[in-house]
Amino acid sequence: MKKILSFVLVLVLMLSCLAVTGISAAEDFIPSNDPIIYFEVPDNWADYSKIYCHIWEYNGEPLAGWQTKKTVCTETETKGTYSFDISKVGILQDDTMYAVIFSSDKGSQTYDCLMDKNCFGDTLYCDGLLMENPSDSSKNCQAAFWKHQDRLHYGPILQITSIGNVTGTALPPGTTVEDVVINFVTGGNLENALEYAFMTEEEIFAGIADALRLSHTELVAILDSIGYIIGGTATPDESTKDEDTAVNLYLGDADLSGGTITAKDATIIQKHIAGFEVAIELICADVDQNDTVNVKDATTIQKFIAGLPVDAPIGLLLGELPDKESGLDSRIFGTWEGTVDAAHIINTLLPMFSEDPLVLEHINIESCPVKQIYTFKDDGTYSITVNEAALAETIATVKVELKGDIEHFLIAYANENAISMTPEQMIQAYGFESIEAFIEETIPADMISENTAPQEGTYNTVGNMLITQEFLNTHETYTIEGDTLTIDIGAENLFPEMYPIILTKVK
Repeated sequence: MKKILSFVLVLVLMLSCLAVTGISAAEDFIPSNDPIIYFEVPDNWADYSKIYCHIWEYNGEPLAGWQTKKTVCTETETKGTYSFDISKVGILQDDTMYAVIFSSDKGSQTYDCLMDKNCFGDTLYCDGLLMENPSDSSKNCQAAFWKHQDRLHYGPILQITSIGNVTGTALPPGTTVEDVVINFVTGGNLENALEYAFMTEEEIFAGIADALRLSHTELVAILDSIGYIIGGTATPDESTKDEDTAVNLYLGDADLSGGTITAKDATIIQKHIAGFEVAIELICADVDQNDTVNVKDATTIQKFIAGLPVDAPIGLLLGELPDKESGLDSRIFGTWEGTVDAAHIINTLLPMFSEDPLVLEHINIESCPVKQIYTFKDDGTYSITVNEAALAETIATVKVELKGDIEHFLIAYANENAISMTPEQMIQAYGFESIEAFIEETIPADMISENTAPQEGTYNTVGNMLITQEFLNTHETYTIEGDTLTIDIGAENLFPEMYPIILTKVK
């Protein structure tokens, strides 16, 4: 469920930043007087013969043409590390932000990274993270980070891509999050996303708001400032909303188009199978009802569209499917409580955000219990809340555990990099008084209030399936024995590690 995942992702991102932002900048770095920067070529850039450096004033003109003779880099004594003398193409001005890309003659390149004269003498490196090319979403670039700079200031440029994904870490000078959203809407990328992202307008903006940590109210206010309204109509007041907000689910209607089955449904299924991020209702896409969405489902829809006989009742409401129970299961009505241990999810996700072996070796959360309260009403609505007092206690315990893990990581990092500093000295060099202060700033107190607001929506029960209208449009399975409700993994759930969720009825 989203409630626990938002809390988990904050922790994971905080832990991952140890490797690439804070600690790598722990040594005192003094910019060079010489206008030279360095680049460590990633191991997967194979068979290249030349490396190029491209620099331009942010929102300005390039200092030289793409992959011209002036932009060729020089390999240093360290194999795979190249230097570039910026004076070959121009002079960087004081108090001016620039952007840089390194590329190879075999087509590889880094993502746009911010820099200025404070980066002279520093080295860009890639940690394996791929970022979507903002202009051409069919291509990826390797994210590059300065070894001695804060990635939130000098890092991959934060922007919204041509299909509506938020990528990058650093806001350009004079740019706000509001500007990023407005540029996406007014610069043409929104129209492109609506055509090629296979997501609804609401889903595109919901993803942007989540990535930028904007509330729905904040997002609406930004769009309202340029006269843009999601859906083309004003957002209704809560007191005047239509009470009937449930979505009808039709077998084969993978894109939730009101029961219309078209070639687009088969295409969405094929893209989903291929690993593309698409807006898909997996319950509807599973036309043979075997709890797996595969090529057979897409083929069956194609045959149906062509008028050929098929073995699935495509187009019927899920509640009308043969041999399936329909309507709400009255046994689920009421309030249920249970605890999910998020530790395994955190430890599983961490390698996705950091490839630093020292982080993965020394940072390991043993226990992170999150107490959740589920309420299912007989009108088809549900809510999930997190027990605030229990979450506060969990966060306090995790902070204590993290302090020890971070100390061990810093000691190992200092030994590996021949740094003669204590853990406290290293964290102070990054601008924090202590490890505790670093943890308090990256896991702020308002995390509790942000993660205890109710998650609400509509639900339905079909057979043993619990269908909630969430952002992932997935389903779970459930069983009820006495006062115990067990929610287990259904089709294509994002984090199987959080299951089963065992709840006890309290009223």
